[in-house]
Amino acid sequence: MHTFCGTPEYLAPEVLQGQSYSPAVDWWGLGTVLFEMIYGLPPFYNRSKAEMFENILHAPLQLGSGASQAARSLLEGLLERDVTKRLGGSYDLVELQEHPFFASINWHDLLARKVRPPFIPKVTGPCDVSYIDPEFTQQPVPTSVNERCQPGATCEAFPGFSFVNPVEYVTVS
Repeated sequence: MHTFCGTPEYLAPEVLQGQSYSPAVDWWGLGTVLFEMIYGLPPFYNRSKAEMFENILHAPLQLGSGASQAARSLLEGLLERDVTKRLGGSYDLVELQEHPFFASINWHDLLARKVRPPFIPKVTGPCDVSYIDPEFTQQPVPTSVNERCQPGATCEAFPGFSFVNPVEYVTVS
């Protein structure tokens, strides 16, 4: 685990520093996603990637008032820069399961699928997108990547991608 890869907003400090890393990077990523779900943006977000990386490495974690004390504690634990102190870094999932934020969850029942979800969408079928914002559902969708990429050409969206599904070129007689 030495590869520098991932979505910039969610990169853990140890990845940015080029250090070898452990699965604890995923707990950092979870903290980032939870922060974004609560506050609307990733915790160290900046339009400038260089400044955002600097923020991830050094800026203090700013928690607004829109979260419970248990949620704030969870975020602080997951977004701990010192991987040896990061929540989940020592005992993995067990540490999270024992956190006060999850006190109301019966993990055994959850894993046994005995817990009823708090919201069950009423959909008319597998293609019902009524719960998805029209901003996304009204965007045009190409029928294939090949519509955007001419055979033999390099596609801007997928540099170096050259695979073409042979089934697309088989004609039925």
